[in-house]
Amino acid sequence: MTIFHRFFRFLYTLGVTCDPLTRRPLRTAAIPWRRAGIGIEVLLITGRSSGKWTIPKGWPMLLRSLADAALEEAYEEAGVRGRVAPVALGVVNAPKSYRLAGTIDWLLQVHGLEVTEELAHWPEQQQRRRRWMTIDEAARRVRPKALVSLILALPDLVAPDQR
Repeated sequence: MTIFHRFFRFLYTLGVTCDPLTRRPLRTAAIPWRRAGIGIEVLLITGRSSGKWTIPKGWPMLLRSLADAALEEAYEEAGVRGRVAPVALGVVNAPKSYRLAGTIDWLLQVHGLEVTEELAHWPEQQQRRRRWMTIDEAARRVRPKALVSLILALPDLVAPDQR
């Protein structure tokens, strides 16, 4: 890694919340889900530049819990609202490549979000696509692949009172 990459990596992570145990930079995300027949469906969105299927994710927000920040990202990126689980489903490695900074190895804290409202208009609808998928299809398509285990375990991870 060049000094150039180190400098931009420093800029990208300046002031970013870090995991208290690992000191790695932390982001937050939501897996939007809904009941469908006898199973559960997951809502995936495309990345703005990559077009790959992923979940809504973003930065921690000042004076908001990571769960509330994940809920806000789901609104902005996927156009959904609902009940977000205050306790994370899990934390996964989510490296991301940047042109100027190289790859930054983020930790992604993922919350379940039971969708109660799907909006016709939302802030990033011109930049992304969204699609409801079965658990198996979402697991095949999602990036980063570290999210697969959380998606496959989702039916068992959601609170019994949310099923």
